[in-house]
Amino acid sequence: GEEGLEDRVSYIDRPLQQALPEVLAANADSKIWVVACHACQFLSKDIIDCCLTANVDFAVCPCCPKDERGRVQAAAQALNVDLGVALVLAEMGRLAG
Repeated sequence: GEEGLEDRVSYIDRPLQQALPEVLAANADSKIWVVACHACQFLSKDIIDCCLTANVDFAVCPCCPKDERGRVQAAAQALNVDLGVALVLAEMGRLAG
């Protein structure tokens, strides 16, 4: 592996909504990549919002899609599109707009 990699990867066992903004702020002068795999329910949105606020690069692999208001589900059904796909597309639209 890469020498010194253990110094560049960290793990914090705290609620993401508290820990991630603090870590990003504390390391604002560093190049940071946030990677979230299996980011359940609304966790994907929280991670994306935090990374956008901190202006850092990120990769989020969402799962367990949820539609709080049912709007995306209605559109997915009308378009005959999988709900998970529709939710990811809606989030991409939010990011682009």
